[in-house]
Amino acid sequence: MTPVGRGRRARRLGVAAGVVVALMLATGLSALSAHDDLRAAQDAMRRGRAALIAGDAEQAGTSFRDARDRFEAAGSGPAGLVLTTIGSIPRIGHTPQTTLAIADAGSGAAEAGMDLAGAVADIPGGLASLSPANGGISVDRLAAVTDAVAEADRKVAEALAT
Repeated sequence: MTPVGRGRRARRLGVAAGVVVALMLATGLSALSAHDDLRAAQDAMRRGRAALIAGDAEQAGTSFRDARDRFEAAGSGPAGLVLTTIGSIPRIGHTPQTTLAIADAGSGAAEAGMDLAGAVADIPGGLASLSPANGGISVDRLAAVTDAVAEADRKVAEALAT
C-alpha cells in the first residue's frame, strides 16, 4: 500500500473512532440524564401515593403531576432523541428502548394517579368519608370514585402494555 493510501485509511479509521466515541458519550450523558429524571419521578410517585393514602389529595395530585413531568422529561428532549436513535441500532439498543418504555409507562401510571387524586379531592370529606358509618358505606360517595378508579385502572393497564 502506498503512503497516500495508508494516510487515507488512517484518517478514515480516526473519523470512525471519533464517531464511535461521540456516540458513546452522547449515549452515556443521555442515559445519566434519563436516570436522574426516572429517579426523581419514582420519588414523586412515592410521595403521591403517601399523600393520597394520608388523604391529602391536593398534595397527591401535585406529586403525581411532578412524576409525570419527570417521566416525560426522561423520554423526550435531547436525551430522548439520543436514546431513540441509539435504541434503533440492533443488538445495542435494548437498554435505551427499555429506558424509553419505562418512561412511557411511568407517565401513564402518574396520569392515573392524578385522576385518582382529582376524584378523591372531589369527594366531600375525602377518603375518610368512604369509611363505614352507621353500619354502611355511602353508595353515592363511592359511586363518585368508581369512574376514576376504572379510568386509572385502564391507564395503568395501558401503560404496562407498553
